[in-house]
Amino acid sequence: MLSVLQISDIHRAPDDPVTNAELVATVLHEHDQAVLAGMPPVRAIAVCGDLVRGCQLGAHNFEQELRDQYAIAQDLLTRLTRDLLGGDKSRLIVVPGNHDVCWNTARSAMVEASSSEYDDIFNLLHSPATRFRWDWGTRKLFKITNVVHYGARLGEYRRFFEGLYGNALPEAVNGEAWLFPVDNILFVGFESCSSTDCFNRAAAIGADTIAQVATALRSRRARLRVAVWHHNIEGSPTTSDYLDQSCVRKLMYYGFRLGLHGHQHYAATAPVYIHTDRDQVMAVISAGSLCAGRRELPPGRNRGFNFLVIDEDQHSASVRSLAMDMEARVQPEYAFNGGSAERVVLWTPAPTETTAIGDARTAILEAEQAKHKGHPAQASAILLSHFSDLGVYGRSLLLEALLAQGALDEVLRLLGQQLGPEEAPKVISALIEACRPADAELLLDRYKEILVPDAISFFCQRIKLLKAGVTDGR
Repeated sequence: MLSVLQISDIHRAPDDPVTNAELVATVLHEHDQAVLAGMPPVRAIAVCGDLVRGCQLGAHNFEQELRDQYAIAQDLLTRLTRDLLGGDKSRLIVVPGNHDVCWNTARSAMVEASSSEYDDIFNLLHSPATRFRWDWGTRKLFKITNVVHYGARLGEYRRFFEGLYGNALPEAVNGEAWLFPVDNILFVGFESCSSTDCFNRAAAIGADTIAQVATALRSRRARLRVAVWHHNIEGSPTTSDYLDQSCVRKLMYYGFRLGLHGHQHYAATAPVYIHTDRDQVMAVISAGSLCAGRRELPPGRNRGFNFLVIDEDQHSASVRSLAMDMEARVQPEYAFNGGSAERVVLWTPAPTETTAIGDARTAILEAEQAKHKGHPAQASAILLSHFSDLGVYGRSLLLEALLAQGALDEVLRLLGQQLGPEEAPKVISALIEACRPADAELLLDRYKEILVPDAISFFCQRIKLLKAGVTDGR
């Protein structure tokens, strides 16, 4: 069971300012009240895009303005992570939204189309992966000519992302998807703005990206796969800024059972369910905007955020949506269709889920409780009595308990041959900290194929320095 704070659309409205101090205080107060009422404390934060407001086309000094806006967003997320997660940014899931796309950078990568290209405008605009864009403001056709520069339209967001996580960057599948394992749940962050720019508002998650994620997850077992993106998946015939549900169906095909998004500025407390002819069900939940002003919110809506309690064993989640009016009073958020502000959503099990057999399932739950109470020795003792039946998640839980005790010999003996990409760096780091360069070097060589180049370089330097220190000490 995992409690999650879901927020989205943290861009600020100049006519309705709100400070980070106000936002954090409100979220913490509501969190504490919910915990007193029985909700487990939040152990993950999902941020569903639109970190900044962005800049209009032709804005003066837009680069500095974007950096200033991202600094405010980074401060907010740092505070929330510190106060709710003890500063553990591995439990912070962040994805970009359409406002994070720099319009000025995108526009500078385009030129007006030639007169001959205007003659075939319909086919050019509707061809797959088209480089042509139509501007209704000027009624002109534009063509993306500098693909590299166009690809940099999320450059400021990526710098913010790297600065936010520092040396603890999430694992990237490619440039448009990241993995965020949290306990026994695997969150995957997707860019639904992969083709968005100043003239194209349509959302998309690339088919190649979904396929690459599916392949990367083949060896990663979890009790639940959660997809996080920005755009809503329903829209009117006169709008294009929503995600085609075919993308979500592909995610469900590959084992995702819960989706989290934002963009629409109101909470979908009556979530969308995606069904297939195989009787599979995926739940999709939206968070309202945490920071938007009155003019940016749908009629009758206020700033809002969600608390989710995910019960992966029961294939369900309870969702509590809260709305904060402009005077910072908080009340339940109700859906337009009369849905409750607090409800339970359900999904069907996925074949990718890791399950433990027999008594091992109970042992894992008991070990989780012991771990969260600060008793790693008790947790490892429980798990070791069911070692052969633990499954992938149980072994990962055992690894954390053993590392917390500094039982590195046990780690190497029991788990040294079966570490995953997110586990191997933890063990190598622990060996280095314990001044065991030979063991660290051996493990680094064993897992070099699954480690990112930056991690390999970092560990090699640490081991080299440690060896030099050991030699000098002799």
